[in-house]
This record gives sequence, C-alpha cells and structure tokens, in this order.
Amino acid sequence: MDEINKAAVTHYNGNMKPWLDIAMNQYKNLWTKYVDSEMEFVQGCNFGF
Repeated sequence: MDEINKAAVTHYNGNMKPWLDIAMNQYKNLWTKYVDSEMEFVQGCNFGF
C-alpha cells in the first residue's frame, strides 16, 4: 500500500481492476473515491460498488 500511495500513476490490471466484481477489495477505495456515482452514465454501469 505504501508503494501505491507514493506512485504518480496507478495502472490496474487483471483482478486488480477495482471496478470488477472479482476485484481485490482492499484497493477498491483507491479508485471509487474518484467516481461520481451521481452521473447518469455511471449509474448505468455495473461497477459493483
């Protein structure tokens, strides 16, 4: 987690993609805090929040 916090850019791949239902839950909050769940388009997506 320390390495992630120090990174300039975070690239998610495989099961690290926090928007997937199979995501590693301990990293979801790093991504979801930037998602505007009030947007109509976002509400139509199945992000598994």
